[in-house]
Amino acid sequence: MRWEDTKQSIKNFLFEFRHQKIGIFGVIVLAILLITAVFAPLIATPEAKENWRNMAYWDENPVNAPPAWMNYFTSKDMCPHVIMDNYEEKITDLGGGIKQDQLIFVYNYKYDIPPTDLTFKGELVYYNSSKPPTINMSILRPDGKTIKLYSAASKTGKPEDDHYVAEINVLVTASDTAKKETYNFGRDFETEENLEKVLSPDFVKPMSVIFSKTEPGILLESADPLKGEYKLLIDVFYFDERDNTRSAKSIFAGKVYGLLGTEKNRRDLFQGIVWGLRWALALGLLVAVFSVGIGIAFGITSAYLGGWKDELMQRFNEGVASLPFLPILILVAAAFKPSIWNIIILMSALYWTGTAKVARSMGLQIKEETYVEAARCLGARDRRIIIKHMIPQVMPYAFANMALSVPSALLTEAGLSFLGLGDTTVITWGQILFDAQFAGATLKGLWWWVIPPGLAIAIVGLTFVMIGTALDTVLNPKMKRM
Repeated sequence: MRWEDTKQSIKNFLFEFRHQKIGIFGVIVLAILLITAVFAPLIATPEAKENWRNMAYWDENPVNAPPAWMNYFTSKDMCPHVIMDNYEEKITDLGGGIKQDQLIFVYNYKYDIPPTDLTFKGELVYYNSSKPPTINMSILRPDGKTIKLYSAASKTGKPEDDHYVAEINVLVTASDTAKKETYNFGRDFETEENLEKVLSPDFVKPMSVIFSKTEPGILLESADPLKGEYKLLIDVFYFDERDNTRSAKSIFAGKVYGLLGTEKNRRDLFQGIVWGLRWALALGLLVAVFSVGIGIAFGITSAYLGGWKDELMQRFNEGVASLPFLPILILVAAAFKPSIWNIIILMSALYWTGTAKVARSMGLQIKEETYVEAARCLGARDRRIIIKHMIPQVMPYAFANMALSVPSALLTEAGLSFLGLGDTTVITWGQILFDAQFAGATLKGLWWWVIPPGLAIAIVGLTFVMIGTALDTVLNPKMKRM
């Protein structure tokens, strides 16, 4: 075929395709998906991909927090997640070789539902191993009242050169001091009836008391929120003038987080959806190209050879089609480490049989055409006739079938991951759904852990269905007449 003929064929195809609105819409969505996949390092965080299974990386995020935009649909505003590393520092010499290092974090609270927790993290550097620093933690409320949250000497630090470094990680909800102090603080404003319902500090939620007005119900989470400027006060007492504080930050764990929220392991689900898109497109396209390519080549070759060779190839096709995919994959997973590449290879090796059947039926008609007979009479080799004259005639069907095969590959991978047979070393939407199912997300009402990955699979699958349907309509003469 000459270049001019090829160019004209492409023009004719584009002219026909642009009238397929469903196909145009599918191409637009696919372009958006491809752009998102290519620019994933800019849209998401590269470190999130590398540390998806490293739970320590996510420990500063809230647990099971819904998306931040949920505030638009609720009557009460939930506080977002805030990490603060900017603070005011005051150093005071108390005499006797004692130094007070005070860190002041300012937090503006303007919400109806308080943070789920308050954490202070930092590193205390000290030089005298026999005198580790002491740390006190308290919070100054907008009404001028102060609540003590923590008080203890730091644990023995790790030796580094001529000094020691003690890592501090204080959680208010895990602090017995915070529970006791908030209980005592709230008792002064409670009714006798309410106090009978709260028998000890173990029944108190410190964060609720801290961010509530001093009125009856403060211990029962029914008091109105106290909005305004809060100051988290961290007082570290050192016993050497060289001692200092570094890498200090406070974390107000939000009730809502980011675009898609977090899950049980505190992972940002938006990161998982974005990075999972790459594998979704790669897996779907690779399986579609290889399985359809194998099926086309096998079917056309079988049709051209005919006779006992055709019969033998068709029996082989039926044998492969009857192989149970899931048990085979279970055996492979048991024998080898589960890998996304094993899944791609297995699907490519087993998903071509249907395409081969259709390609054979088309090939039986094509091999009777005059140009095929002419090529055979001129002494063309069988391989040349198959590749040069027959396969190009079924390429329209091949392209349409490739597009329609992508959703099947995506759903298969998601199903395998849902059963625990997926590759845990990569981020896939199926793996996210498996983690959600394993944690009982549906029963707990954590819809943001289930709907986004499921919807993402549906969108990618529907995109290729729309493109495949449009291609089939344009390239299949019978469909065009319909």
